[in-house]
Amino acid sequence: MRRGLALALALLVGALVLLPLSGERAPGAEGPGAPVAGPPALFHALPAAARGLAASPSSPSALGASARMLVGTEDPASVPNDGIATNLTAFPNVPLPADSSFQTGAEEVIGGYEAVFGLFTNTAMAPTAFYTVFTNTSDQTARLEYWTALPIVEGAPYDFVLQRTNGTVWTLTVNGEPFGDNASTADFDYGALAATWLGGLTFSELAIYATTTTVPATYVATSAIGVHLPSGGWYLPRNATANYTGPVGASWGVEGRIQLASLAPGELDSGTSFAPIRNSSPLWNGGALPVVVSVSFDAPSVLGLGVVGVTVNVSTGAGSPLGGVPVYVGDTLGGQASPSTLVTAVDGGAATLLTAPNESAASTDVVLATVTILGYSGATTGDITVLPSVQVVVESDPSALTISPDGTSTVTFQTRDASGNPYPTVALTLTPEFATGSVGTSGGAGVTIQPDAGISDANGTFSATLTAPHEPGAYAVLASVVSLGAWGHVVVNVSVRTPAPSFWATYGPSRIVPALAVLGAVVLLSLAVLWVRRRRGKRQPLPEMDLRRMRQAAEEPRRDGSGAPPVSRTPPGSGTP
Repeated sequence: MRRGLALALALLVGALVLLPLSGERAPGAEGPGAPVAGPPALFHALPAAARGLAASPSSPSALGASARMLVGTEDPASVPNDGIATNLTAFPNVPLPADSSFQTGAEEVIGGYEAVFGLFTNTAMAPTAFYTVFTNTSDQTARLEYWTALPIVEGAPYDFVLQRTNGTVWTLTVNGEPFGDNASTADFDYGALAATWLGGLTFSELAIYATTTTVPATYVATSAIGVHLPSGGWYLPRNATANYTGPVGASWGVEGRIQLASLAPGELDSGTSFAPIRNSSPLWNGGALPVVVSVSFDAPSVLGLGVVGVTVNVSTGAGSPLGGVPVYVGDTLGGQASPSTLVTAVDGGAATLLTAPNESAASTDVVLATVTILGYSGATTGDITVLPSVQVVVESDPSALTISPDGTSTVTFQTRDASGNPYPTVALTLTPEFATGSVGTSGGAGVTIQPDAGISDANGTFSATLTAPHEPGAYAVLASVVSLGAWGHVVVNVSVRTPAPSFWATYGPSRIVPALAVLGAVVLLSLAVLWVRRRRGKRQPLPEMDLRRMRQAAEEPRRDGSGAPPVSRTPPGSGTP
């Protein structure tokens, strides 16, 4: 009775409630003239009513039609639960007719709220992950989030998991990451420790269109729905029924494992090429299908920090390979599988590379391969021996150097083992490590290295040329061992500064050159004087003189009277002469 009332109300809502929305803009739309897009068009099977929201500013009920397909579980073991999950395959990003939208997702009533999440697209928005929370008492939106930064790749699977994480707070993740990469958008307090109403647990598809249906020709939900039980572990409901609302002749078809035996439990195929479903049509049963998982390695052991190939195979119990199955690979010692999530090929196989952890002694690493799709259940382990990695002692010549700005210098690296013997063929990478001084730790260019990677020769040597930046300062170059199964490094400190001026640079231009010029002039003048003297001949000496006799001669009158004192010419003082 309650479900019949909900369906009747759904038809009414489909005709009357799909009204224009305002105030919500599509991500990236700006300005008053930008297209307006409301929250995703959602179907909510609440006790009081089924409700829908338009995904475009125009009313689809006036221009075309809306159609909804719900798959609700009838397995009582699905409640109570403290988590709901759905695995959605991204539908194509194709241009939609005006006033059209399409979405697929899962929903559950939790306490006084209903959570709805999945993938949504309309005429203003490419396929986008969404998360909406409605209040049951008022039908108001308590949470509306888009994760526009999450790439939605056509045909790729997206695992949505809403699970209680702390008290009554539930967290939504997509492929293991918090929705929106932010706790504020991923966490919501539902005020309940578990979801208890079986009728509020559904998988849904919704199309709103103006002229032609927006349902993709073929759409696959690789696992329609799963729940996490408080007792622990994920559970795939065994029984489910489908209900469809929409115009006659506009419905799309759905197939499940009952219609197509090759589908995994809980898997749905829908699209325009299948026969229309009838209300209350059963779509899945049987629960999770056990599968066989095996794991093997390229070698029985690996050096710490080394890499070993890991091969995983998934098959049915009868040995038939299963393709397209996601498998997670991890280990117990903290190694790293890249990639860690694999998808099996048609032959059921998939491969990855495991980087072993660095161990100081031989250790056993347990590698786990787990099927993560909700429709299958299977896991296995395999052991591999991890040996201690080799320590390579890296030395540099010189260990520190000074280079002029924009100058160059050569550094030679030597790789040795722990005993000091040359250790050849070691792969090294050289990177500028830091810069301080006038350029700061984040400004300016670092030391340029050529080549910046290489392998030491048979003698364990490897050389590189360092070119200093233009800015003075303290720099460093880090040489790191990157050979598989080996470790080691060395830091070369590089001081970039202008060298002190030489004696000639200090005194030559300003002092030595003028002094040499003066000295040269003096020498030339002296040579000139000597040359003139040489031309004039030898200078005659003065005759010897007897000063005493000269003095006597001056004092005595000469015999001829010439030596008498001169007659005075002083006029007499008086009288006559």
